[in-house]
Amino acid sequence: MLSLYVLVLSFIYSNCEKGGRVGSHGQMMFLSDTFETDRSNSIIVYTKHLGGHSPPHDYQDVMIGRFDLEGPFKFNKGQVYHFLPKDDSLDDWLSGDLTVFTGNLHNGTFYEAKPILKGTLTRLRGIWSNLLIDDKETLPTPKYVVFNKVKNVYNLEHYLEGKKDAFQYSVRAEIEGNILNDGEILEFYELRNIKDDVLVKDKEYNARILGRNGEQKVTVKNVSYYINPDKKDRMNFLEKTCHDLE
Repeated sequence: MLSLYVLVLSFIYSNCEKGGRVGSHGQMMFLSDTFETDRSNSIIVYTKHLGGHSPPHDYQDVMIGRFDLEGPFKFNKGQVYHFLPKDDSLDDWLSGDLTVFTGNLHNGTFYEAKPILKGTLTRLRGIWSNLLIDDKETLPTPKYVVFNKVKNVYNLEHYLEGKKDAFQYSVRAEIEGNILNDGEILEFYELRNIKDDVLVKDKEYNARILGRNGEQKVTVKNVSYYINPDKKDRMNFLEKTCHDLE
């Protein structure tokens, strides 16, 4: 796993340049039972970059960070929070040359909800990043990156591969059969097209763990959706399949 991680990092850095990809790089936040602090205005979170297929946002990124607010705020674990930082370099953020974003917290999505407090997001550890290359002529077998484990429940982030694989969303699901580490990738080898690519809460799925020695598999079930409005045409579907997160 270490050699694979080093290989991934070297690829990421080779596609970054100092001061490159400047923009407001919105983050979707996921609260963590494991890493929370006892201060009401400072909390450890997982975040994902709300990326797209065009620069300066053509990187997916999941990381652990510390979020500090200017004043106290009570976070609700069933709520979606977005953080909209001021313009800065995504390349420097990924490489570690930039470790702090400053901006506004939104109680909901920054497309719809007004900012409620100013704050800073400090990058503590990168988990996974993916450069969005539009060279896939056909849709690949769906893949998801896992992180934020609480007992046997994990976050799964859709691993985008090519422009046709365009829908970026996050789910929370139970995983049985193996204990997974932050950043490991699951391949849903029984799913083959964009319709099947969408996980639903009433089904169970088989997936293989990529990068491990031998054929190691897991079962994924009880899927819950975080509402992520990156693609407006997916909102109705997501709202219908979403249920309350524990």
